[in-house]
Amino acid sequence: MEQGSDKWKVSMHLWQNLDEETIRALWNVQEQLNKLEEERDRAIEEIERQVLESSRPLYEERQRICSLVDRFWFHVLCSHPYTGMKMTSKDRTVLQHLEDIFFTEVDNCLQGYQINLKFSPNEYIEDEIIWKQVKYVDDLQGWKGAISGIRWKRQDPIKELDNDVFSDGEEELQVTGQGNNNIAKLQRKTKSLLSWFETEDVTDNLKDVFYEDIWQHCIDWFFARDSALIEEFPVTMEEEQQDIVMLD
Repeated sequence: MEQGSDKWKVSMHLWQNLDEETIRALWNVQEQLNKLEEERDRAIEEIERQVLESSRPLYEERQRICSLVDRFWFHVLCSHPYTGMKMTSKDRTVLQHLEDIFFTEVDNCLQGYQINLKFSPNEYIEDEIIWKQVKYVDDLQGWKGAISGIRWKRQDPIKELDNDVFSDGEEELQVTGQGNNNIAKLQRKTKSLLSWFETEDVTDNLKDVFYEDIWQHCIDWFFARDSALIEEFPVTMEEEQQDIVMLD
């Protein structure tokens, strides 16, 4: 098997044996291909901008209708297998007060966005809105995150009581006791849905799930609720506002 340096020598040898006309022809073809790729990228970007602008009124109307449905976004998060799996009992209790999920642009909307969770007044968190930004920096740095954080109220009876564990949690070694009576225990740390909004890490799939599934296809996931969830958390409409307009 050839070593890396040997392959490089072979490559250099082949390149040196090419005549100038062939080298120029190869570069010319590659430059034309690069230009076509750049034109494609610009065309896709323009189409995505047009779609974004055209969809704004529809998202606004959807937001209005969803606001009439009791705990709409809570049911959507429960229904999706990924977000539902990450919801601890603490998450479920707090997210009962979730009023809206919406996205805002960060710099170039095609390279970044901000996920916003809006809450009604409750006894668990101070914030009306918590958010997380995800932004694509470059090919080297990839995606970066920024957060608002969550200001938990002091009298939070559930913040420290949740021991739910998920298969993708991080393992840590905890040692208890003294002297020879030390007990080493491998415990899996919980990665809950709300805790994702307390860390800038964006290496998991949640940013894509929120954008591509929860945000863009929330209605699909709302109607995908299982029967057990429907019985436990029945959906009702606001009695004062049932003037839903059907869109063609």
